Amino acid sequence: MRIITALAALLLALCTAPTAAAEETVPVPEGAPGIPGQPFADSESLIDLHPLHIESWTRAQRADAVVVSFMTGTPQCYGVHTSVRETPEAVIVDLLGGTLPEAVNRPCIKIAVAGTLEVPLQAPLGDRAVLTTRLDKPH
Repeated sequence: MRIITALAALLLALCTAPTAAAEETVPVPEGAPGIPGQPFADSESLIDLHPLHIESWTRAQRADAVVVSFMTGTPQCYGVHTSVRETPEAVIVDLLGGTLPEAVNRPCIKIAVAGTLEVPLQAPLGDRAVLTTRLDKPH
C-alpha cells in the first residue's frame, strides 16, 4: 500500500510540476543603413548583466553579420554582450548590458547613449528574419 501511495504522490507531482515555457521571439525592425550610434565591442566580462532592448538592425558590410542598434550607458562604464542562435529561417539575437569590470566602484554618469554592435553570424544573413527574445511578457 505504501508503494502505491508513493507512486500516486510521484505521479501527481510530475503532472502538476510547472513546465518551462518556450521563449517567445519577436521580429526586430530593420533600420535604415547608417543609423548613427556609438560603436560597441562585444564583451563577455560584464558585471550585473541585464537584458537590453534591440531597437533595430541593419545589414553589415559583411554578408555574415548584422548591426544591431540599442540604448545603453556610456561606453566608459557600460558594455554589451550578445548571444546568437541561427536556423535556416531566422537569426535570433539577444543583447545583454552590464557594467565594465574596470568601472566598478568608479563614478559613472547616468546618460542614455545610442549604441551599435556588429554581430557576426555563422552564415550569410540572406533572406532570414532577424528576431529577438521577447522582453516584455504580456499579462
